[in-house]
Amino acid sequence: MTLLIAVWAGIGFAVFATGVADRKMEKRARLRGAPLNLNDRFKTLILVALASAIIFAVVTYNALK
Repeated sequence: MTLLIAVWAGIGFAVFATGVADRKMEKRARLRGAPLNLNDRFKTLILVALASAIIFAVVTYNALK
């Protein structure tokens, strides 16, 4: 049960972190005046989501253990 809670917490945090990263990338692109490259955008968002989900799930699991 603890593992399930940790995984759901990791997924929730990944969604939040991905939204924040997406807004920051859009803001930087607007300031530069250049269009945002979609390949780089998706790669970055996938990496942010995976990294934050794994890290937050591990931290939550260790805290609840």
